[in-house]
Amino acid sequence: MCGILFCLEEAAQAPDANSWSQVFADLQEANTARGPDAQDTVCKSFDAYKLTFFGAELRLRGDGYIAQPHRDLQGNVLCWNGEVLPEENDGTELFSALQQTRSPEEIRDVLSSVEGPLILTSVSVGSRPEYSLDELSTQEFFFIDLAALATHNARLPPVNRTIPIDPPQFADLDSPPEHLSAAADELIGHLGDSPYYSAVELIVPCWRSSRTGTHVDPAEPIDLLNVAFENPRKLRFKDGGNENNIPRREKQKQKDTIAFSSIDANYDVPDRLTGLQELEELRRLSPNRTWNFVEINVPYDEYQAARSTIENMMFPCRTVMDLSLAAALYFAARGTGQVRDSATADPRLYQSPAKVLLNGLGSDELLGGYGRFHTRFKGAGWQAIIDELQLEIDRIPTRNLGRDDRIISCHGKETRHPFLSLSLVAYLSQLPVHTKLDPRMEAGVGEKVLLRVVARKLGLLEASIRKKRAMQFGSHSARMTPGDEYRKGDLLLGSSKE
Repeated sequence: MCGILFCLEEAAQAPDANSWSQVFADLQEANTARGPDAQDTVCKSFDAYKLTFFGAELRLRGDGYIAQPHRDLQGNVLCWNGEVLPEENDGTELFSALQQTRSPEEIRDVLSSVEGPLILTSVSVGSRPEYSLDELSTQEFFFIDLAALATHNARLPPVNRTIPIDPPQFADLDSPPEHLSAAADELIGHLGDSPYYSAVELIVPCWRSSRTGTHVDPAEPIDLLNVAFENPRKLRFKDGGNENNIPRREKQKQKDTIAFSSIDANYDVPDRLTGLQELEELRRLSPNRTWNFVEINVPYDEYQAARSTIENMMFPCRTVMDLSLAAALYFAARGTGQVRDSATADPRLYQSPAKVLLNGLGSDELLGGYGRFHTRFKGAGWQAIIDELQLEIDRIPTRNLGRDDRIISCHGKETRHPFLSLSLVAYLSQLPVHTKLDPRMEAGVGEKVLLRVVARKLGLLEASIRKKRAMQFGSHSARMTPGDEYRKGDLLLGSSKE
């Protein structure tokens, strides 16, 4: 994901050399981390205004040298940090298409035809008195022009609002009803068509359908980034109870199926234990692929040293929960950890060379993966579930995408979201609600039941029955400071309110 920066100022009013110019320089530096391969600046004057365009390029496609901002002899300038995903440079191809337009409406239509991550913002350098930042909605185009420009854009389709009447129930993921099995096959096909690389093909490269092809060569190694935090608050209870909130029967099962003794006790967080279980399943399904299970252990002191950087990059998001999630993504994207050649082998230092990270964002929101769906169903039935699904989809851009993009891309990495391709979102939105989740079923089955059937069809037996666990709790990045046990996730950082 590239970095872009645009500044509009009145030419007659020179900026304060000790304030705004420093902010602009800091933003340039932050954007450079997103695009370490090439940077350039274009300055233009228009009437009484000075326009400054800065672009930083992360090169993942094409063989030629391409620097941003894109410009031509007619004075057009394009800063682009999205993903069109052609074989060549996506910014170059988009710029070429825009050069053929002759009206604001044509510009609108070209941009509306682009599918990519729903992100408009690039970076933040934290709260500053010189500016006020807001997360921009992805429902419109934002523009600076003397004439009115239509704000029509490609919108996410609404959730199917048909209320099911006594839909059939079932208890066995191996024998789902026909409508659910057929929907699962369709979902596999849509994942295969996703422009962000198919998670299905990465996991099970031997599986094929008429709509999918191989996205990653079976000989290509894949890094599985697994983050664990040394959380002093959790370690205080190490000798007491079940600090991971895992049922004792489940924890004993984990110890029996993985080399538990090889895990540093400070980092035996829930996601480390379940991750090692899933690693064995992946190796069983694709034995010829090299799976690098990257143990990213984050000491408390290292977290504390990086905290201000993380807070700056995630701004204007600034709640306790934002920090917990951003911290986990920050260290995961950095990719510095250790790997083992076998379950009992000594670890060796490892730096992941991957520049493209797959993110499962959207699966819980589109398919009802959160526990609160059960609560809403008990209170108001299927109508409440439909309303909750629509709410989740509507707030993905401002609640998650901008924050996550800024955090991950500061390491020069690009994120892809297979579940957020517009075709896949459209498919899932039109499905009847009971095809996606069934809150009448037990926990660990009813949530995301459609995705669980998909996992079952692909041989991911362990994953298909795994209960939802939020990233901040699975990695122990939540409430890292002792004394924070009762701080609510929506509390603003620095607030004393409980």
